[in-house]
Amino acid sequence: MFESAIEHGARGLKLIGWSGTFIKQYDYDLRSSVMKSVFRLAEARRVPILAHVWLGCQHAPHRDYVADLDAILSEHPELRLILAHWGLGFSAMTLPRLSDLLSRHTNLYLDTSLYGGGRAKWLGRASEHSAALRLLVHEHPGQICFGSDVFGQRFMGAQYHEDALRTSYAMVAADEVRARPGEFPMDPQKFDAEGGWGPTTFDARAMRGLGLGGANPELLGKISADNAASLLGVRGGDGEQLRTPSEMRGAPV
Repeated sequence: MFESAIEHGARGLKLIGWSGTFIKQYDYDLRSSVMKSVFRLAEARRVPILAHVWLGCQHAPHRDYVADLDAILSEHPELRLILAHWGLGFSAMTLPRLSDLLSRHTNLYLDTSLYGGGRAKWLGRASEHSAALRLLVHEHPGQICFGSDVFGQRFMGAQYHEDALRTSYAMVAADEVRARPGEFPMDPQKFDAEGGWGPTTFDARAMRGLGLGGANPELLGKISADNAASLLGVRGGDGEQLRTPSEMRGAPV
C-alpha cells in the first residue's frame, strides 16, 4: 500500500494510533518485519515518515522505543524520520536520551505539535518541562519542525484551525501561553492519575511556552519553515532549490 501511494505521488507517510491505549492493546513493535519493510522503502525512495511514538510509554515497560529508534536509524542512515509531539518524551528520564538520539542521528526530527486530542495533557506536561525543551531546541536547532497536528476537515470549522495554529505557535514562540477560560477542560484527579502527567494543582490557563520568538528570529525561522523545507527537499518547477523564509528575509516582495 505504501509503495502504491508513492507511485501515485505521495510525498510522505504518517503513522498514527500509537496512543497508550493502543500500545497496551497491541504491544506495538517498531522493529517488526512489516515496519522494517516500511522503513527500508521510505529510505530508498527518499520519503519522510512522521511517526507517533510515545517514548517511555508506561503501558509497554518491556519495550524501549528509544533503543529501537537508535537501531532503526543506524540500520537506515538515510531515513528521514519525524517524531510527532516531541516524541511525547517529556519525562526527566526520557529527555536526555532523546537529545542523545538527535545528536547521533541528524536525519531524526521532532515536531512541536501539542494540540491534538490529548492537548490538555500534552500542553500541561510540556509546560512542566519547558526549560528542558527549550534547551533541547537550542542544542538541535536544525531538527525541530513546527507542527499544529491539524489537517483539513470541513466539519471542524475555521475556529478550530485558528485555535490550533494560535496555540501551537504560542507554545513555541511565547514566554507564556494563556489559554482562554474553558479551552482546555480537565479533571485534575484524572490529570494526575494518567501516568503522572503533572501535579493536580496545574493551571492550564497559565502554561509556559518555550519563548523562542523575538529574541532569536533566526531560530524561529528554522523551526517555522527552513528545517521542513530542507527535510522535504522542496524545489521549484525548474529544479532550483526554493529560497526559505530565512533566505528571503529583507528581499523585495
